[in-house]
Amino acid sequence: MDGQKALGVDTRSAPAVPSAPQARVGATDRLPVWTAVAAGLLGPAIAAVCMALEPAPADPEAGDPVVSVVLAYALLVAWLGAAATALGRRPAALGWATAVAGVSVAMTVTCPTSGHHSAVAGWWVAQMAVCLSALAFTAAGHRWWAGRRAVSA
Repeated sequence: MDGQKALGVDTRSAPAVPSAPQARVGATDRLPVWTAVAAGLLGPAIAAVCMALEPAPADPEAGDPVVSVVLAYALLVAWLGAAATALGRRPAALGWATAVAGVSVAMTVTCPTSGHHSAVAGWWVAQMAVCLSALAFTAAGHRWWAGRRAVSA
């Protein structure tokens, strides 16, 4: 054959080959925008409220206890993790937000025990309520996301 027969094929009458549906890779693994924003901004929101509630230190000239410094660095890492994963709308942002809330609870507990403040008062109870509420909020977020994933699977 000289190839002339192949050139004479009419492609207009050829059946259309259905293409495979394009799956949106990772679409089901992305948090909704409002959830990602809440997870990413939880840390700064907790800090703003706690700083407003907290009185001045008992001794402003005293150095920070080692426990406070370690927890502050852990909080910073958790903030950065929550912000970075929330920008990508990844479910890990909920885990980082839980870490933010957990470290905030730990910081609230250790604050009066480290001598940073002289007494536990109403500010401490309010601060603990804020931090525990944030922890409950993130736990509810985990439950909501797990339920949503179970329904979509």
